[in-house]
Amino acid sequence: MKILFITEYLLPQINGIAIRCENMIRNFRKLGHTVVVYGPQGCPTSDKKLICITNPYYENSVISVDPCIELCRDIFENHYDIIHIMSPPALFCRPVIRVAKFVNIPVVISNEVNLLYYREQYLNNEKIKQLMTYIVKEFVSTSIRVQPFICS
Repeated sequence: MKILFITEYLLPQINGIAIRCENMIRNFRKLGHTVVVYGPQGCPTSDKKLICITNPYYENSVISVDPCIELCRDIFENHYDIIHIMSPPALFCRPVIRVAKFVNIPVVISNEVNLLYYREQYLNNEKIKQLMTYIVKEFVSTSIRVQPFICS
């Protein structure tokens, strides 16, 4: 199977999501799958680089600000069997999902956290809560009518 794996989280970032992504990619390859990885610049596992900035709230992680032109073109040209996106609020999600639907490639999205629960537990600012609600509805719930699941 030819898998396109897209994530903002890879080593050398220091967090559980990066470690989980590295393990998933390594295990897919061990099972004989071809895996093309789009990830942040500076990550040895990334075959292709996403343009990212340092997360202002957690300096050991990054946020993708990639306009996805190369990524969407890659989806059209390379006939992947499946696309796996890790951490859906990333900015690249929406165009990738639309292109994947257009060319009929299944998309699996995994996320480490229940974002609405996270919002209630950790965010005190009402405007930020509203923004988080919008992000979850727009990028995680409504536009992702594919196979979402939460990693445990």
